[in-house]
Amino acid sequence: MRDAIIVFTGIGVLILLPLVFWGIRSLLESRKEKDSRYLLLRLSGTILVCALVIILLVYIYNFTLGYQLPLVAERYLQKEGYALLKGQGWETDGVSVYFSENIYDNEDGTKTIYIQFQGVEESNYISLDMKMVGNRWEVDSPPNIILGDNEDYPEINKRFYPVGVKLTK
Repeated sequence: MRDAIIVFTGIGVLILLPLVFWGIRSLLESRKEKDSRYLLLRLSGTILVCALVIILLVYIYNFTLGYQLPLVAERYLQKEGYALLKGQGWETDGVSVYFSENIYDNEDGTKTIYIQFQGVEESNYISLDMKMVGNRWEVDSPPNIILGDNEDYPEINKRFYPVGVKLTK
């Protein structure tokens, strides 16, 4: 989610800077020409367009957070991850979180992402099943804890990538 914030902030800056500079230039031209008729119109137009761009960016950002499955899984872990680890008796200090590189389709229309919690001494795995509701992904059921023999889950032997999830109490 941190990366999404950076991307959308960059997009916002790239769109808003030219609008703000155009608005400032228009205001300066109005003052130089001493034409106050259009001063208020130009000022309010610039503010209105900037506000619409900001509203649009916030809407698209919220849509992206609900539509991208890894972002939904990341948000779920931020809320539930600590309790999940504590409930299983797993260590919670110094745990790094990794997501599977691939997202797997299930027969019932859900998708599964595998999550690795890597601590100092051991690595633990869970799988999250997600279903599409409208235009948003939601966690379908409680996470599936992968214990013991990992031969039943060949997916966890593939690549995982680090995620900056902070597990909160």
